[in-house]
Amino acid sequence: MEINDTNYIRIYDKEDKLSIDGEMYDIVYTARKGPKLIVVGEKQGFDNNRVADLRQTLTFGQANLNILKEVRYMENEFYFIRSRAIFKKKNKQRDRPAYSRFIECSMTTLITNIKQLVNTRDESRLLRGKELSDLPSIENAFLLIEDGIIADHGHMYELELKVPQLPKHIVDAHDQFVLPAWCDSHTHIVFAKTREAEFIDKIKGMSYAEIAAKGGGLLTSAAKLNEATADELFNSAWKRLEEVSKLGTGAIEIKSGYGLTVEGELKMLRVIKKLKEKSNLSIRSTFLGAHTYPLAFKENHPGYIDQIIHEMLPVIATEKLADYIDVFCETGFFSPEEMETICKAGMSYGLKPKLHVNQLNSIGGIESAIKLNALSVDHLEVMTDDDIKLLSQGGSTQKGGSPGIFDSSGRGEPPPPGVTHPEPSEPCCQRLLFSCACNINPPGN
Repeated sequence: MEINDTNYIRIYDKEDKLSIDGEMYDIVYTARKGPKLIVVGEKQGFDNNRVADLRQTLTFGQANLNILKEVRYMENEFYFIRSRAIFKKKNKQRDRPAYSRFIECSMTTLITNIKQLVNTRDESRLLRGKELSDLPSIENAFLLIEDGIIADHGHMYELELKVPQLPKHIVDAHDQFVLPAWCDSHTHIVFAKTREAEFIDKIKGMSYAEIAAKGGGLLTSAAKLNEATADELFNSAWKRLEEVSKLGTGAIEIKSGYGLTVEGELKMLRVIKKLKEKSNLSIRSTFLGAHTYPLAFKENHPGYIDQIIHEMLPVIATEKLADYIDVFCETGFFSPEEMETICKAGMSYGLKPKLHVNQLNSIGGIESAIKLNALSVDHLEVMTDDDIKLLSQGGSTQKGGSPGIFDSSGRGEPPPPGVTHPEPSEPCCQRLLFSCACNINPPGN
């Protein structure tokens, strides 16, 4: 991790090394005390032509760095040099301390004095019904992380027994909560421009489908995306990814679907692949070429489906650009039968279905999704009693409601019962939607 642009200080996480002005030290101790991080490096060397033990103690604050240099000669004499520095963050968009990445990447990290460790389940499985109201937690807890994986946890009074040999990297949670990162399973963060101009149409009473029918909506996004370069798309998406990570998102799915051409869809998926390679977040990619019919195929739906199957999917499979396949199953877009055809083609390349259904109408999308053994069905704003019954018997297919769409689309209907997943349209709204998700999921529902 580089602390500033002049290479004055570097911390090498994996090798446990500290470099100051080109001199290498072994990291022998790290700890977090409230908002500060302390890193101690030691080595044997020379000072004033005398053999000496050298120690550097770095204390990182939010925007400053204190350095304490200690020199001990063989005769046990000491002298100290203290300096203070302002360090620059490599990414100016990031307002968290520059050392936080060091904690995340440490080979072994122990977090202590956790006020409440949340969601300490003994097994990982899909929860249903009243099970969703049970949130197990441990008060005054510790958490041990090895190579990015939780190795152990428990009450602080169990620490000496469970972790007899303390690691060098210790974080004092300082009476704070520790909980799992958010998993955002439905996002469209790769896009060129926003469509706020369409709010005028919505205010005038036009529906989502009516705006799309006159060439707006997704077609507007597609036109702007195809004009943008891959670098422009990556840079704007990276900023959005950084924003949601600061709000606690640790795993995220990102869809294509704004290209609607062979070149546009592949460009989006390659941008997502680059985000995967650069980001510390766990990212999954979904191919959503069947988001709507482009203008060139407005009267030739089979032609566009053929292009998806025979021109897009083979390249996606060869370059390993996607994990899932999605279709927008809706009146005026793709029928349940068309969705099945596209998904089966994607499944032949190993892509699992994750589907848009029941956003505007109930037209049989849920039934087809269950036949396909889809990983999830998303949106679900319009639900009949039969739809709810089908989903309750739908095996492993997960349900993802999108209550934020009601607000952003101006539709105003109340969300359906049992919605479990908010879809933040913008990162700044994420806290509001978390609250919304809790309010429409009372205990036992």
